[in-house]
Amino acid sequence: MNRAEKRRRKKLAKRSGLPDPQIAMLLKQGYAAYQAGNLQAAKTLYQQVLQTDGRQPDAMYLLGVVALETGRPDIAVKLIGDALRIRPGLDGARGYYADALRRCERWQEAVDQYEKARRKDPENTVLIGNLGLALTGLRCFEEAEAAFNEALRLRPDFYKAKFALGNVYHEQRRLQDAVAMYREAIAMRADDPGCHISLGNALRDLGRLNEAAAAYQTASECEAESEAKGFLAALELTQGHLDTGWAGYQTRPNIPDVDRYPGLRDKPWRGEDLTGKTIAVLAEQGIGDEIMFATQFADLKAMGSRVTVECDARLLPLYQRVFADWTCVAKSDPPNPVLNADGFDFVIPLGSLAQSLRPGFDAFPRQASFLKADGARTQQLRERYREWSQGKPVIGISWRSANKGIMARKSIDLVRWAPIVTQPDFAFLSLQYGDVQEDLAELEKACGVQVLLDPDIDPLTDMDAAAAQIAAVDGILSISNATVHLAGALGVPVWVLLSHVPDWRWFLDRDDSPWYQSVRLYRQPAPEDWNSVLDRVAQDLKAGKLV
Repeated sequence: MNRAEKRRRKKLAKRSGLPDPQIAMLLKQGYAAYQAGNLQAAKTLYQQVLQTDGRQPDAMYLLGVVALETGRPDIAVKLIGDALRIRPGLDGARGYYADALRRCERWQEAVDQYEKARRKDPENTVLIGNLGLALTGLRCFEEAEAAFNEALRLRPDFYKAKFALGNVYHEQRRLQDAVAMYREAIAMRADDPGCHISLGNALRDLGRLNEAAAAYQTASECEAESEAKGFLAALELTQGHLDTGWAGYQTRPNIPDVDRYPGLRDKPWRGEDLTGKTIAVLAEQGIGDEIMFATQFADLKAMGSRVTVECDARLLPLYQRVFADWTCVAKSDPPNPVLNADGFDFVIPLGSLAQSLRPGFDAFPRQASFLKADGARTQQLRERYREWSQGKPVIGISWRSANKGIMARKSIDLVRWAPIVTQPDFAFLSLQYGDVQEDLAELEKACGVQVLLDPDIDPLTDMDAAAAQIAAVDGILSISNATVHLAGALGVPVWVLLSHVPDWRWFLDRDDSPWYQSVRLYRQPAPEDWNSVLDRVAQDLKAGKLV
């Protein structure tokens, strides 16, 4: 337990002076249990107080703190919020309330509560630092930077503030500043694997791959069970070292827990002959990854196996159209009972197929496509879009990733696409998932161009409709996201705009993709240089290389 945490607990333990002797005794015992780190005992004692007096604010507040420290911020929000409504001046509670809101990602409410707490304690560096974290969650990076700098002014050795400031710089794509700040944080505390991993990520984005690998290796030495092995594996894959990369990829943190599937335990597939055998393939990761790894399904089919595939429910219509003789079930919690039957010979997480099926680049088949869109719906949309475009070729575009962890690295503000979308010989159709009205309005205001939007298609909820929409256009321009994977799987020409060191799946130093034959890659020549990419795409589009 660090000193700051001891001070917080000591402050909690000093609360007393309650009129009811029984409540006072229970609270005192709860304080003692809490100080000793026995949170379950503290929880029980605080609950006993509330059984006596259901509106006792100290017990509500302290029970909320226990909930927060045991990973239930949602419960903490309710308990501490109720306590503050009963006694608004409850000493110390507002900071914990703000912490609970922040951990629930209720960023603006957390910011408001931190600001209220600071009015009573303006030089509390923990409050200021946590305010910075909430502002970071809101993506108010300049305000977050100011908060962390204020915390560091008051407490120059505040390691967590330096680490968090490095994260803000990284989010702003100030990569050199991020590297410098991470190194300053590591100089204060060299045993935190998270900071070494963040340093590795920034170095990776700068293209300094050997230094990134060294940072990940240091992280794994700090903590054997850290995520560093996964980052090292991704770096190996990025560099095209598939043998070591796939081996390390088996340590990824989001690998399906086979314990959720009792009927599949102790049946891992490691490349054995599948002739006449049954195999269950378990869903994992995002929908784009599911589609990419599903490019290997043809291999399983060719091996003469009977396959059951678990997948995102949105992919079911597409899979059932192509793999009609397979069993396809939606991922659910608990898992579909089909997956707990005793009749399977083998089981494998979807992302683990590549270790056996894609050991080298020569093992990637050149398949034009492996999914099919609904033909009637595709034709209907194609006719509609050609009518909208008045006969011009229709180019689908997508410019944003929904992945919060890598959004800044991959996404390109739509207004920056002006060199492309102002070309008069094409009509452009938004394939971007999510609410795009503000983006489209900003683009029209900036350069007078209207990008078409089909209100009847929602890629977030109806992937089969999205597939028909993608199949209906003449070509696609997109950053790396699920749109690309679906287009590649359908065999639709798609150009992908990539950062200097992109996701590992696109590897390095190539303009094609081994996963999809219809994909062409456009890479940043230097970190953060999107202008060169956009200009090159615009020139090639004008030259007729896509349509």
